[in-house]
Amino acid sequence: MKDGFKLLPDEELHTLIQDQLYILQKKEHFRFGIDAVLLANWAKVKSGDEVIDLGTGSGIIPLLIAYKKRPKRIVGIEIQEEMANLAARSVDLNNFAGEIEIFCQDLRNIREIFLPNTFSLVVSNPPYFSVNRGEQSLNDARAVARHEISCNFTDLAEAAAYLLGTGGRFIIIHKPERIPEIFGQLFRVRLEPKVMCLIQPRIDKSPNLVLLEAVMDGKPGLKVQPNLVIYDESGNYTPKVLQMYNGVGGR
Repeated sequence: MKDGFKLLPDEELHTLIQDQLYILQKKEHFRFGIDAVLLANWAKVKSGDEVIDLGTGSGIIPLLIAYKKRPKRIVGIEIQEEMANLAARSVDLNNFAGEIEIFCQDLRNIREIFLPNTFSLVVSNPPYFSVNRGEQSLNDARAVARHEISCNFTDLAEAAAYLLGTGGRFIIIHKPERIPEIFGQLFRVRLEPKVMCLIQPRIDKSPNLVLLEAVMDGKPGLKVQPNLVIYDESGNYTPKVLQMYNGVGGR
């Protein structure tokens, strides 16, 4: 952690990896959940990758990827100015200013920000619910994080396809009930679903999340991995999930 770093009055410090990695949160804003941790760990990242996180929120995914996987470059895009500033402060807090860039931008305007085929890996933990579904928070920041207010999956898929060249990868975490729509939008922009992993909260519960990797102009063929179970019978994290939280683990 950066020496002399001072928290602002409305900020809280949370540990991502003990004595190694930290993130700033705000009490009244959307807080990261296990889905962001799962995505950052599941994503296969190469040392030469140039990575962009669309809708980075507080910056947890770039922080975890930078710390654990050390890509060539990583960028976070966030439409909400307050959240983008918070993410930038977390980057500074962890001394990653030379490795992570945070931009306060609307991903729907991605063509005005970056040239095409700029990145080799796009990741995103997007809003899960359309504006007419799910319980919508009265707090604007939380509503934008959970509901498709500022962008929908069509916008996200189009932005990813624009940023990736042939062979580039797009990795997301989302809700299983939206898989048909997700696949349809991916096919439309030439992103071929290649690897999928369903996530169960417990072994006796139905999956409530899905991890998916698609490849730009990839060949047809989907590999479905064994389901990932989050909690054991005692309500504790399973060994696989503990590995992720403890700084190792992944696909």
